[in-house]
Amino acid sequence: MAEPLSKRLAMSISGAIPGIAIAAGLLVLPAESALRQQYWPWLPLLTLALGMGFSLFFWLVIVPWRDRDPRK
Repeated sequence: MAEPLSKRLAMSISGAIPGIAIAAGLLVLPAESALRQQYWPWLPLLTLALGMGFSLFFWLVIVPWRDRDPRK
């Protein structure tokens, strides 16, 4: 049974989790940390964008394609 579009859109938000986790990890480091200075803010933003993009593609393209009825 195919999920409704609203449910698939809600599930696509899960793509934000890796970006949030990386941002939280970098924010825990002191502001003077070389790791934080090197990767903040571009790495969390890039991860957020890629995660959301892949998640939207999965939930809005792959899932409906997988659930199609081959008899039609």
